Amino acid sequence: MFNLKPSKRKIFFYLDAHSQDFIPLQKEISHCLKFENSIILIDDFKVPENETFGYDTYDSVELSIENYDQLLNHDLYFPSYDAKKDFNTRGYVLIDISGSYSNLLSNEKNLLRYKKTD
Repeated sequence: MFNLKPSKRKIFFYLDAHSQDFIPLQKEISHCLKFENSIILIDDFKVPENETFGYDTYDSVELSIENYDQLLNHDLYFPSYDAKKDFNTRGYVLIDISGSYSNLLSNEKNLLRYKKTD
């Protein structure tokens, strides 16, 4: 992934497979955010206000927007359904880097756009 040079190409980044010893997520996110016309999906991420989804914690650090606050500068979408109705009970977040997919993602009934609270 780090061999890719930032461009305006449409790229879908799927971030997963973290190890217990090292979490490259901060570095991965920083690199992906350079691709302005892309979407990032981070698996095993905490879904705000929806306790039905599981998420990962590494060295007491949750995969959550509280710990990856650089994501707050972009449009974030979380699953809006009950995880018990799905075969996968792990949370995730979709990041629309440029906001150019807002119409598409906002109209998806199983996604909810995240609104920051102060």
